Amino acid sequence: MDTYTIPVPESGNTAFTRKDWEQHGRPPILILEEGWTMIDNAFYGAEDLLMIRIPASVIRIVRDAFALATKLHQVAFVEGSRLRFIQ
Repeated sequence: MDTYTIPVPESGNTAFTRKDWEQHGRPPILILEEGWTMIDNAFYGAEDLLMIRIPASVIRIVRDAFALATKLHQVAFVEGSRLRFIQ
């Protein structure tokens, strides 16, 4: 299974949403590139997500961002993570 990297869009919106994930084919092994600052409810109920790497630039993760993602078994934070809020 291939790892898929999702860059920050040029539009300037740095909140990663379910729409962003779906537009890239809902990859099960995911790397978010540096520049994303928030993870919204992108993976709520995402039974096909297995692994994700979160960049240091993410400062906020919404409380239910990974709720019911039953096959998720690895969440990796890049060294120097600036995560401040899970709410």
